[in-house]
Amino acid sequence: MEPKFNKNDYEPFNDYKDIMIQAFGIACSWCGDPSITYVRKNHPETIGNLVKKYDGKLSDEELDMKLIKPIDEWQTFDDHNTDNGIPTYLCDECYNSFTE
Repeated sequence: MEPKFNKNDYEPFNDYKDIMIQAFGIACSWCGDPSITYVRKNHPETIGNLVKKYDGKLSDEELDMKLIKPIDEWQTFDDHNTDNGIPTYLCDECYNSFTE
């Protein structure tokens, strides 16, 4: 039986310059495709959007320090989803195939 996820539990993935994909190698939680289009709702702020917010306002070292907690929050969020059989990230194909 194919898994089914609720479309209302996901929203478009918006990460400035796809920093999370490039820096952490994240991909669709279901099929592994690097073209992520959707993310599970109630996620932490994306790392790319945080980088954009702090761009030019902090040194590289200060930025690294500011990102430690958000990166940990993302890991916790993804671990919780994984432990419960819920994909954190979905590509278009999986979103359209496995959501209802």
